[in-house]
Amino acid sequence: MSSFHEWRPDFKLAPTWSAALFVSALHVISLLAVAWAIISYSSLVLVALCCVIAVMWSWLVSLASLGFFQKRNSQPNQFKKIDLLNRKRRICAVTQAPTGEWALHFADGSVQWYLLSGGSVVSRFAIFLSFKPIGSSRVLAPFLTRSLLIAPDSVSGPTYRRLQVWLRWQRGDLLGLADYGDRGK
Repeated sequence: MSSFHEWRPDFKLAPTWSAALFVSALHVISLLAVAWAIISYSSLVLVALCCVIAVMWSWLVSLASLGFFQKRNSQPNQFKKIDLLNRKRRICAVTQAPTGEWALHFADGSVQWYLLSGGSVVSRFAIFLSFKPIGSSRVLAPFLTRSLLIAPDSVSGPTYRRLQVWLRWQRGDLLGLADYGDRGK
């Protein structure tokens, strides 16, 4: 096994059940609030039903962005129908080059290169990584930033612990931070 300083992040992401349960709990709370509004104000039934539809749609889209509802086969669709729940731009794997750039592998098979943003957060319960596209201007960067939630159950246990420690202890140039030095300008 290589030493800690030579290790580079290279992992695939699985759907995270812990984040799905958290998101589902938030949506159930929202549905309960809408149900209370229906019971309390009978004149707002139509508005409340629209809210129920919006909350349910939001819940399905949230689960799709976490990696659920993904097709197992990667055969192209001949009819070109719109598949709203199959998120092809979802990040499914992450690797880092020795030069510090991060390759984000998407579900549609494409790969794009990014730099890690200083807005990333590493905690005991989750890792939130924020990526800025290489070469983007300061004006466009907030609109092109990609975020990634890495929960303990989305990668293997040893990979999650190693990634936590590695992100906390590496220097900015080894992490590929966007605001470190002259890169990304």
